[in-house]
This record gives sequence, C-alpha cells and structure tokens, in this order.
Amino acid sequence: MFFCKVETKNRRRPFPRCGGSRPQTAAGSKDCRSPASAASNATPNDAKVAVENLLGGREAWIDPEIARHAGSGAIDVPAHLAALARASLDAAVRYANERRQGGQLLLKHQAIAHDLADMYITLLAARTLMWRVAWTADHLGSDPALNHAARVFCGDAAHRICTGAMDIFGGYGVVRDMPVQKWVRDSLSILHGEGGHKIQRLLLGRLMENRFQQGLPLT
Repeated sequence: MFFCKVETKNRRRPFPRCGGSRPQTAAGSKDCRSPASAASNATPNDAKVAVENLLGGREAWIDPEIARHAGSGAIDVPAHLAALARASLDAAVRYANERRQGGQLLLKHQAIAHDLADMYITLLAARTLMWRVAWTADHLGSDPALNHAARVFCGDAAHRICTGAMDIFGGYGVVRDMPVQKWVRDSLSILHGEGGHKIQRLLLGRLMENRFQQGLPLT
C-alpha cells in the first residue's frame, strides 16, 4: 500500500499529487494532477518492495510479460485473489495459535481445525488453477475459457477464505483495526467488478456452447 499527498480543495473531485522525485508514476509525470474518482490509483514504476511486505507473499506479483500474453485480467486478478486468500489464512492460523478459548488454543478445537483445513485446501486449488492459467499462456497461448474459469473459482475461493478467517477472529474480525475485514471487502469488490462473476459464467457458457457446435473439446 502506498500513501501520497492529496489536494482536497475541490471536495467533489480530489486531485492526487504523487510526486516529486522517484519513483515516477506509471503515467510518466512527476506530479499527477488529473481528477480522480474513488476507484483511481497511481502506480509507481521501478518501486522495489520486499517479499515479506507483499500481501500474500510473492503470489501477488505477476510478471508483466506473462500477463500481457494471457490477456487483461487473466492472471493478475486471480493472483490478487490468491494473495488475499493467503493473507487471510495466514492471519487466521496465527490468531488460532495465540487466542485461547475454553482453556485451550482455538486451533485445538476440532471445528476451528476443520475450518482452517478446508480453507487451506481451497487455497491450494485456487493457486493451482492460477498457475495453470500462467503456464498455458506461456506455453500454449491464452485460453479464454480457462481464464474465465480461473477468475470465477479464485474469486469464490478468496471470498470463502476471507469470510472464514473473519469468523475465526470472532467479534474482532469486523473491527476496522483488523486487516481481515478489509480483505473481505476487497474480495467482494473483485467479485462484482469488471463484469462480475455472473458475467464471467455467462461468457464461459457461451464459449463452451461454441466449442461444442464446432466439435472442439471443451477442455
């Protein structure tokens, strides 16, 4: 997460000022003063971030060259979703090993252990599908049906893991000081953004119909 100064003279349309010296913004200007909506952002170029400071670890970083071959959003969106899921699971496991309830650690309770195990299995499945999209784009070329499937599955998995982690935190999970509540909202925003998962499923269904009519294999 990056912080930059923001001019708020015009309260309806704030003007972000991301600048000064290096790193430059993605737009190439030292001072980005264009009007911004609540969803806008500025991406610094050549910014180095330690792996331990990346949300979800190295998973959150995707080689731009691979992303270009796979298509817009084919890899970066599932990767961000996997990062959210991994960060939530790590936080839940850490909390379950520190918090005591009923005289023992939360992790010692079978219900909590089962929930964490299911979250871990779901994360592995989503991560595997994400890397299959990357491998396919790199070796065989982009597969639109696989891209849509990864987007939907990783989105559902991330939301399920994030909400599961928030449940393990209990009442603390909804407190704004806890990052897990932010990850839940992030997973929801991706579920409904850029067409949403209903649109992704609709596009995937049309691709399957076209492949069947052309006599092509579905997978």
